[in-house]
Amino acid sequence: SAFDGKGPTDAQVILAVNELLRRCSGGYACVSMIIGYGLLAFRDPHGIRPLSYGRRLAEGSTEHEYMVASESGALNALGFELLGDVPPGHLLLLRRGKEPRMHNCFASAAAPLAHAPCVFEYVYFARPDSVIDGISVYRTRLRMGEKLAHLINRTWAAHDIDVVIPVPDTARTAALECAHSLDI
Repeated sequence: SAFDGKGPTDAQVILAVNELLRRCSGGYACVSMIIGYGLLAFRDPHGIRPLSYGRRLAEGSTEHEYMVASESGALNALGFELLGDVPPGHLLLLRRGKEPRMHNCFASAAAPLAHAPCVFEYVYFARPDSVIDGISVYRTRLRMGEKLAHLINRTWAAHDIDVVIPVPDTARTAALECAHSLDI
């Protein structure tokens, strides 16, 4: 319908995002503001890219304000309470004065799509204090170091490793856990 100054309806926004998700492939997490409507956020159907959202009380008000970010660490740093992640293939609608509304853009799919998050989020990109899809980045990095140490012990039991050096710096957590597990 023609723009009437009030902005689109929820149904129009949902239809537009449904069509967009069906046309696009790859990993993405998008946030958009529509004048006269509000904020919307959506994530690729396989969850390759993360997308978290949270809320806090607006200063001097009893109403909540919402934030959407690629990781929970950004929310925490600004005093927002993590509400969760936008699930893969979902659309989050945030409208002033209304409760957030989540819409599954693939609810009619014959089979659920495989969840395939980007491993680089956990290894390299994300802050260690972030939680992505309910999984702690810090704990994931600890487990990676532990698993590497177990692999080294299994395949090179008489190792003569003197030091484990993290490269890049985001590997520090995994390197420390690996060194600890190897008794270095």
